[in-house]
Amino acid sequence: MIGGSWRSVLCEPADSNLSPKVLRLMRGDSPPSDSDHHDRGLPITAAHHRLLAAHGAAALARRDRGFFFEQYVGGLELAWVAACGLWGLLVAGWEPVSSLLLLLAGYWVRNLGELIKLLLARTQVERWSETFNRDQEVWSTATGMMLGFGRMARSDTRYAPAVGVFLDCLLTGVCSAAVLLYLRQSGIDVWASVQSEHAYVGVLGVSLGVQLLMTVGIVIQHSVGSARDRPVAMRAGALGPGLIVVCIASISAINALQIAPEQSARTILYCFLGGILLLLPLYALGVFVMGRDVAWLRRYLHDRAAGAGSQSD
Repeated sequence: MIGGSWRSVLCEPADSNLSPKVLRLMRGDSPPSDSDHHDRGLPITAAHHRLLAAHGAAALARRDRGFFFEQYVGGLELAWVAACGLWGLLVAGWEPVSSLLLLLAGYWVRNLGELIKLLLARTQVERWSETFNRDQEVWSTATGMMLGFGRMARSDTRYAPAVGVFLDCLLTGVCSAAVLLYLRQSGIDVWASVQSEHAYVGVLGVSLGVQLLMTVGIVIQHSVGSARDRPVAMRAGALGPGLIVVCIASISAINALQIAPEQSARTILYCFLGGILLLLPLYALGVFVMGRDVAWLRRYLHDRAAGAGSQSD
């Protein structure tokens, strides 16, 4: 415990909405000694209460309606990618190879967009990274206090945008090479399949070009006037590992089920689209959890301010 009793840091409000376990911590009582929780995280101390007092309001302000709107848009993007792939395959009659390449090309353009942001807006990206890592400490602490275990999740890693971009590019390359090599060994001429669909190639070029231009527009927007001080958010780091998992699962399924070679592209595509569909409920759960954490931290800060006011009176 840092600094003796936590009473010197926080005082208990008269009418609090916080859980009894959190109130016990705020009063300065010893945290639960259950050995089952000993190795599950770091003990919450007075320093963590000071962290919430110092940075909680700012972290809360950054999770505003605009933040949650972006999360909803991200979920809709996942649903749109899956819907377009299924529509092209089942309704428009696209070749499975073409739909699969469209999916992989979209991932590569996304990686290129993240690389452009890192190279052309490095200062703004680093500023966002510092804020993001500090906010993660705040939300991890808030979650641990909300659950009432007296401990918070142990995390010694900090998000590094450059490492995330490198991993995504590396693992996307490994996944793309594995898929193309497997299709070639299955007797599928990938290049001939793409050349036979001129309309598809046009749609591919336009859609990917628009996606890339949007990223360049974000960088330009943050490079002029007062916008130079705005952080530029990054999303790199999760795509590559996810692609590797889906790639291994799809190829393993083809071998285990002894699917005909000519159906391999369709099977791999279904696995990629199925992986996206499986992410949707997990994504929705993540947004729900973030909303729950926001509500708890708002109550916590309100009760703390109320308690401090009653003490001063």
